[in-house]
Amino acid sequence: TFRTSFNTDINYSNSMYFNPTYDWGSNARNVNATLSNFVGMGTYWNLNELLEYNREFGQHTVGVMVSHESQESKWQNLSARRSGYLTNNIFDINAGAAPGTNGGGSGNWGMESYLGRLNYNYDSRYIVTGTLRRDGSSNFGPEKRWGTFPSISAAWRIAQEEFFQVPLISELKLRIETGLTGNQG
Repeated sequence: TFRTSFNTDINYSNSMYFNPTYDWGSNARNVNATLSNFVGMGTYWNLNELLEYNREFGQHTVGVMVSHESQESKWQNLSARRSGYLTNNIFDINAGAAPGTNGGGSGNWGMESYLGRLNYNYDSRYIVTGTLRRDGSSNFGPEKRWGTFPSISAAWRIAQEEFFQVPLISELKLRIETGLTGNQG
């Protein structure tokens, strides 16, 4: 079976918050109007191709999966805040008194991944799985852009054995696994 998928997320945010001057008595008064603006945008996309093969040979079941995944994200934002507006009718950041506060940032990352998995199952009782994942990331250090993450597991479905006759337990499995994990930091 071969499947491919493409996903994306595109977002844009533009917000303005104005706190006007007002005087509603001694307990409800604001004598310094403030305006805050924020603009942000970001994109993310993910492309995945997956190939699977499963086959039964009597009491033996074998499954193989290989996959490739590519993804990228970019974002940027800008914010500004001013106070000291002379009127409540002008909503322009430049009309506020200096100095104000400004901020912003941007970033991006990309990742390329190759994955493989091999499953073996004997008589729905004994299961062995091995996986290998290789990731290349822009967030990894420049001297080590790629990481390799293997894992292996074995399981025994005790509930499938003839000697296991416990009516209150429908599934009992003993599983052991080991492997390496990582993250983009």
